[in-house]
Amino acid sequence: MLNQLRKEIDAIDKEMLALFEKRMDVAKQVGAYKNERNLPIFVPDREQAVIENRIAALNNPEYRNLTVDFFTDLMAISRRLQQQAKKEEFIFAPAVKNPRVAYLGRPGSNSAEALLQMFPDASVTISSETFNGIFKLLNEEQVDYGVLPIENSSTGAITDVLDLLCRNNLYIVSEAFMKIEFHLAAPKGATLAGIRQVYSHPQGFLQCADFLNTLENLEEKTPLASTADSALYVSEENDVTKAAIVSPKAAALYGLVPLAENIQTAKTNTTRFVAVARQMEQHPKADKISLAFTLRHESGSLCKVLSAFSRHGLNLLYIESRPLPGHNFEYMFFTDLSGSLKTDAVTDAMNEIKELSSSLQILGNYPSARE
Repeated sequence: MLNQLRKEIDAIDKEMLALFEKRMDVAKQVGAYKNERNLPIFVPDREQAVIENRIAALNNPEYRNLTVDFFTDLMAISRRLQQQAKKEEFIFAPAVKNPRVAYLGRPGSNSAEALLQMFPDASVTISSETFNGIFKLLNEEQVDYGVLPIENSSTGAITDVLDLLCRNNLYIVSEAFMKIEFHLAAPKGATLAGIRQVYSHPQGFLQCADFLNTLENLEEKTPLASTADSALYVSEENDVTKAAIVSPKAAALYGLVPLAENIQTAKTNTTRFVAVARQMEQHPKADKISLAFTLRHESGSLCKVLSAFSRHGLNLLYIESRPLPGHNFEYMFFTDLSGSLKTDAVTDAMNEIKELSSSLQILGNYPSARE
């Protein structure tokens, strides 16, 4: 009996396979028509109408939910086939030689150290007190690159930078990892017990929170534009009740004495810095892609996008969600993945994700750095 039923299924599958090939041939023609006229591959209203039509034609209503699943998957397969013919051309620019580079803070800041590591050939360096100021310098073409911290191993993503990157339509062109060490430093004559006020960049406070909780006499934590700005301020004030959370280099540069060394909570504290430019750059060793995408407010939308990454064999390295301004309980997703925009697997995946998402923004394709 079982063998007979299996033979019936085999025969049905053979008929279905022939119909499937026929349907894919027609789907190709539909895709070619849409591509020639720059029409969207994914048309949700049309697909919903198809599903409703198929449900209405059912002889056995018991199979209603299974029919929805079957035709949803079948149309997704058709879309993937159509998207393969829709290749997007990405525009790359050559790297700038002897560039002008902006960074956060002043000499001695961690961003200044990252700049020296990433751009040893920089012809001009310009400091900015804010992340927004760096993007302004880029948009006004006063600099070729901006160096920005984007992620810390202890405190996670630096979300202000992610938001600015999307809003300004700029691109990551390189990255570097730096081990971050912090000292609590003060003018000569200060003691740890005598410190009442501490100054630093907000990330300095976050990354040294455990140590700060041990300072029983601490009355105030004041954020400044950078750790180096904090060092300069405390140095100029020359007040033994004031100290700064700074890098060892900044402490020495601004004549401060370390009261406590390596005060960061995580002793392997590392920050990922990125260089940002107005155009994507052509790197022969580019093997990392950064993306931002938003999703339709419907069930399974994130699962569908993540499945697309998996289906094309792409390795996700990182994913972060951020609230979407003006849309309650909707989110923008930031992700890094391995790959190059010059490969078919990646371009096919980008086309598919573009159709599945509300928006897709490529933030850069660049060589990955090792921590």
